Amino acid sequence: METNEEIKKTSSVLTKVKNFFSAVRLRFKLDPLTATRVERFFQIRRAKYALCFILVAYLVSLFAELFISNRALVMMVDGKLYFPTYGKMLYADDFNFKVKDELELNYREFAKHLRETKRGWALLPPIPYSPYETDNDGNSPLSLTFKSSPVLGFAIGAEDDEPGNDRTRYNWVPIGEYDGFKMSDGTYTWIVFGNSAEPSILLQTPNSKAQWVGFAIGKTSEKESENARDYVWHKIGTDKNEVMLPNGQKLTFRYSMSKNGDMFHPLPPSLSKQHILGTDTIGRDIFARIIYGFRLAMSFSLMVAAVTYFVGILIGIAMGYFGGMFDIIAQRFIEVWERIPYLYMVIILSSIFKPTFFLFVLINIIFSWTGKTWTMRAMTYREREHDYILAARSMGASVWRIITVHILPNIMVVIVTSLPFVISGGIGALTSLDYLGYGLQPPTPSWGELLSMGTQTYQSAPWILTSIVVASVFVLVMIAFVGEGLREAFDPKRFTVYK
Repeated sequence: METNEEIKKTSSVLTKVKNFFSAVRLRFKLDPLTATRVERFFQIRRAKYALCFILVAYLVSLFAELFISNRALVMMVDGKLYFPTYGKMLYADDFNFKVKDELELNYREFAKHLRETKRGWALLPPIPYSPYETDNDGNSPLSLTFKSSPVLGFAIGAEDDEPGNDRTRYNWVPIGEYDGFKMSDGTYTWIVFGNSAEPSILLQTPNSKAQWVGFAIGKTSEKESENARDYVWHKIGTDKNEVMLPNGQKLTFRYSMSKNGDMFHPLPPSLSKQHILGTDTIGRDIFARIIYGFRLAMSFSLMVAAVTYFVGILIGIAMGYFGGMFDIIAQRFIEVWERIPYLYMVIILSSIFKPTFFLFVLINIIFSWTGKTWTMRAMTYREREHDYILAARSMGASVWRIITVHILPNIMVVIVTSLPFVISGGIGALTSLDYLGYGLQPPTPSWGELLSMGTQTYQSAPWILTSIVVASVFVLVMIAFVGEGLREAFDPKRFTVYK
């Protein structure tokens, strides 16, 4: 049994802990005005939902490896458990399984191998691709439309025959060479295009208006008929591109990028390949690069905003509170510093040092802190002359206490309301540098690189530009909604009564 002395000691420790947490809770307790402002912010629905979206999206991106990665989340092999996502790299030689000459284990193929051999199992992320990985799988789905895929392939078989994506089952004909395609049995197949099921004009090549294809099978003449009724018509991209012929057979047609039925990158979105937004020009998953690029852009903006606000607030308040010669010297220094061309310095430093994420954070901090000082200086000049500051001085309050307890809380509104726009500006700055080629170097996932790639391939691969524009605009609009809500909720006029 515990003695009375031990019980008293335990009680004393618990009391101290309780008092400590009570003091912390009291210290960080919101004053009634701030609590009212916060409550007002969450009453603005678009701002509340936008903040929730940004926080959830950023949290998901921080743990993106759990959702988007070419490594298995957890794997059981021969009775042993592995956690490859956040563990050490597993080598292909250690499991006697190689697809090609890769060093690391190919988890997608190894998962299939485990199921077939019953050696174990592997749980893969929903998107089993890394943002750095090039998907060189030759079994990419064939296209249902001719856009960016200029070679047409058709297969004729029984009604229940499903050639699918088996390239060897199709007869491949490049666009413009459809004039009487000769079959193996000596007959000819005619292929023409039109703008409806009964077109008045037959075309040899499809276009944006000619979305119907007509087939005539088993003809003895190489010369194609100009009568639309001699053809069986089907709208491109519908009903899996399957056409029932009068003789009871089924014709299936697909499009590819070569006479061998190959599909090259960039590939359009495909659920079967789990590239839900397609691939870029070298085969990397667009969705993975957008999510990882968002994590990079948000982390960059938050780090730059935090440090620039700290430095700007510290120097700005010092300029406004002390004034005099310190203020004059600081003003002249900042005016000279702001004249240094930011983009030129980025180009020069990038050519001297190896461009890295933290180098760009440092560069942006060096050239971004000055803007915060002017606002803090002006607000401090106004606050330091108020009666409550003079009263604090007369009572012997230290400079640190006056600044941290009295001045800083009263100018916090400016800091809070401008923060979302600083974050969106940071995202825009990094994206712009990457777009111009002066930002983070490949293969770093970057929104600017995707934007640059999308503008170069917007005709042949519109999904690249569409994906990155929609993602960036949506994120920036959500941040703008948060900023709008903060400005409205923290508006001093709303909670001020003039007499």
